[in-house]
This record gives sequence, C-alpha cells and structure tokens, in this order.
Amino acid sequence: MIKYGRRPSANPSRHAVLQREYRLRMSEERVEASRLRMVLRNHGLTESQYLELRRQQNDLCAACHEPLDFVAAYQVNIDHDHSCCDKRKPNGTISCGECVRALLCRSCNIGIGAMEREPAKWPLWIQYLRRMG
Repeated sequence: MIKYGRRPSANPSRHAVLQREYRLRMSEERVEASRLRMVLRNHGLTESQYLELRRQQNDLCAACHEPLDFVAAYQVNIDHDHSCCDKRKPNGTISCGECVRALLCRSCNIGIGAMEREPAKWPLWIQYLRRMG
C-alpha cells in the first residue's frame, strides 16, 4: 500500500480536483480584478474613488435605486458627462475622471445614454409607452 505522507489530501484524485477548482476560481478573480482596473483606468478613477462612489450610493444604482450586481461582468457602469470627454484621449481613457457622475446598472446606463443622445425623442417614447403600456 502506498503511503501519501504529508500531502494536502490523502486522496490524490480529490487533491487534483481541488487544485483545478482553486485555479479556476483564482483565474476568474484575476480576470474580474483586471477588468475593474481597466474600467477605472479608462474613466480616470482610482480604486479609492470608485469605492467611495459605491459607499455614497450604498451599492445601489443612482438612477433606479436597485442593488448593483458587482459579481456579473459588465453589469455596473460608470456614468460620466460625454460632453466633457466626447472623444477617447491619447492615453486610451474615455473620461477625465472629473466628469464622473455615478454608478448605474446596465439597463439605466443604456436608457439614459439613449435619452442623452436623443432628447427630442422623449415625448415620442413616452407616447409610445403610454399607448403600448
């Protein structure tokens, strides 16, 4: 009979499964951390500024006040004034950081973005929703 000594697990196959699960979990965490660093860099924010926004909003969307989903990818959006930073900067950022307004859920960000670009259509959208609602 083989003795395994001081291995992390007396069952080598179980140990291999645990190692794979750990590597996958750590890989997902690294990907998420990398994604957050990229988003913050693109919006000219530091991690402490981002965490302060979260604290001020109690992790709720600034528009609809629903809880923000910080786990799923691309569900939290950093809203900023596009008229301030309407073009991508030479360093690759899309915002100077000074014009960041709030954190929004994906739905509100898409809706507000459309409303911001097409204010003349608001009455038409409202009529449509009333008619179809």
